[in-house]
Amino acid sequence: MFAIFVEAIGLSFLETSADTYATLLGPKRLSTLRLNVAQTMNALGLLTGILLGKYLVFQDSNLHTEMEKLRKTDPQAAIDLASEQLGRTLQPYMVVMAIMLLFIVLFAIVKFPKCRPQTKSGDVAKATLGETMTYLAHNGRFWQGILVQFIYIGAQTGIWSFTIRLALNVSEKAGAPITDRDAANYMIVSYIIFFVGRISASYLLSKFRETRVLAVYMIAGFVVLVGTAFVPGMASVWLAVIVSLLLGPGWPTIYSRTLKTVEDRRHTETAGAIIVMALVGGAILPMAQGALSDATTMQFSFILPAIELLIVGLYFVSEFKRDKYTPAQLKEMTEKGEIAN
Repeated sequence: MFAIFVEAIGLSFLETSADTYATLLGPKRLSTLRLNVAQTMNALGLLTGILLGKYLVFQDSNLHTEMEKLRKTDPQAAIDLASEQLGRTLQPYMVVMAIMLLFIVLFAIVKFPKCRPQTKSGDVAKATLGETMTYLAHNGRFWQGILVQFIYIGAQTGIWSFTIRLALNVSEKAGAPITDRDAANYMIVSYIIFFVGRISASYLLSKFRETRVLAVYMIAGFVVLVGTAFVPGMASVWLAVIVSLLLGPGWPTIYSRTLKTVEDRRHTETAGAIIVMALVGGAILPMAQGALSDATTMQFSFILPAIELLIVGLYFVSEFKRDKYTPAQLKEMTEKGEIAN
C-alpha cells in the first residue's frame, strides 16, 4: 500500500506537468483540442493496462466466488490463494517499470520548449504561492470547474471500477456465471470504445463549441447509465461499456476550460496543479457507489454516476451561454488580428 501511495505521488507530478504543458504548447484558442488529442494516448495506456491484468493477473475462474467458498470450508486455503493472487499482481508492475525507465531516458535527452511567460526584459515572470492563491480565491469560475472535475472523475472511476463486478454479478444472477478473465473482456471493449470516443470528440471539438460537445456527451451518458441501472440482463453491462464512448472528452476538456479562467499566466502552473487535485473525486465518489451497491444492488448503484454525469452536463449547458464563437470563428478572428492568438 505504501508503494502504491508513492507511485500515485509520482503519477500526480506527471499528470500535473503534462496536462498543463500540453495546454501551453501552442495557440490558446486550441488548448482544449490539443489536450484532447494528447489524452487520446491515455486510452491506449488503459487498454494496455487491462490486457496486462487479463493475462498476467486474472485467471479462467471466478476468484470472488472461489474465495467465498474457501473462507467457509478451508480458511487457510483462502489465505494461501489470496497470497498467490497478490504475487501475480506484481508482474504488470515489472512491465511498467521497464517502460518508465525508457521514458526517463527519453526525457533526459530530449530538449523541450519552454512555455513560461516572460517579462519585457526577457526574464521568467513569476508569482509567489501566496499571490497565486489570492488571485485564484477571487476566481469563482475556477473553483466551479474544479468541483465539476471532482464530480466527473468520480463518475468515470466509478463506472470503470464496477464494470467487471457488474458483469460477474449479472451473469451469475442470469444462471450463466462467467470467469474473471472473461469479465475483463468488457473492460477491454470499454477502453477501445473510449479511444474511439476520444478521437471523435477531438474532431467535434475542432468544429463545434466545446461547451456544446460536453453538454451533449454528458447528458447522453446520463441516459445510457440510467439504462445500465434498470435494463435487465447482460444488456445492462453492455450499456455500461457503451457509455465509455461518451467519456472521451470529459477530463481534458474540463481541465483545459477551467485553466482558461486563469488569465494571468504567472499563475497557470499552480492553477493546473490544483485542478489535478480534483482527481480525489475518483477516490471518494466510488466509495459512495460501493456503499449504494451494498445497500441495494450492483446494477442499481450505477444510478449514482448517472446523476454525476447529469450534473456535469447541466454545468456545460450553463457555460454554453458564455461562449460566443465557434472554433472556426475564433480562427478567422485570430487571422484578422481581432483577438490574440
